[in-house]
Amino acid sequence: MTRLRLLAAALLIALIATVAVAAEGPRTGGPGRGRGGPGGPLGGIPLATLNLTQAQQDQIRSIRERSQQEIQALQERTRNEILAVLTPEQQAEVTKLQAEQQRQRREQRRNQQ
Repeated sequence: MTRLRLLAAALLIALIATVAVAAEGPRTGGPGRGRGGPGGPLGGIPLATLNLTQAQQDQIRSIRERSQQEIQALQERTRNEILAVLTPEQQAEVTKLQAEQQRQRREQRRNQQ
């Protein structure tokens, strides 16, 4: 049973980490890391090459912002539902592990500068 709980906590942490990375939005630089890259809305066709009008750019920006809000709401709902399944001890472990992940990310950012 303990292994099952640890597995559930590990999966939750992986989900939350994935959600956090997705919420940060696209990264720049490197293959597939810019807007419209292979994971982008048009399957890798960069929107910048389409000579969009200002109205089109505004509409696309609005669509992206709305989508980002919907994604964040879905991620939050998913997180809350998963946390509701865990025991208080598991929830505390998730909180502890998340704090450690955040500390490691801050440290990595400092080392990259």
